[in-house]
Amino acid sequence: MWRTNRVNASTKAIEATNNKRDARSVYNKIHVLIKSMEVYHKTGEKSNTGTVIWSNKRIQELVENIYNKTKEKSEENQEIEVDDNNSDASTIRTEMDDEPAPYSTEAINKLYSEKLNQLSQNRSTIMKTIEETNNTLSKVNIVFCTKEAAIDIFDKKIEEITKLRDELSYIINDINNKYEQMKSFR
Repeated sequence: MWRTNRVNASTKAIEATNNKRDARSVYNKIHVLIKSMEVYHKTGEKSNTGTVIWSNKRIQELVENIYNKTKEKSEENQEIEVDDNNSDASTIRTEMDDEPAPYSTEAINKLYSEKLNQLSQNRSTIMKTIEETNNTLSKVNIVFCTKEAAIDIFDKKIEEITKLRDELSYIINDINNKYEQMKSFR
């Protein structure tokens, strides 16, 4: 879950543990732990910033798992593509060519992350408001709204924004492929 949607994973972790932290602070803590694991893998030294990792085997395994999957994803994003359109010599191109692509999935992913952050913050605020309102209304035996209904609404919004991102990424990749075909047209 962390690999595909960090903000949503942080929000769900808060809900599952009844933690009072906001999604941003949970995200930041996990990010620090992952960076500590990265330092450990690169240097062999256990970082002082992530001491909780080394004191709890379960946390160490979880962070190790997230680190490995995050590393896999970043390696996939830098994969080398082989263009078989040339007969004898294959043209090898990476994501970091000199010429930028006319459209970028990075821009879509950045906007997607911003929208997820907004949704997560709104979700936390609304959940607190629902809890406070229901506590007040329960004194007169009235239930205003359930947390489950609010969670369903936000889950649907996250599904919608994810679908939009996926559609845009597909369209952008298609446009970039057409651009490359036109560029190599002889």
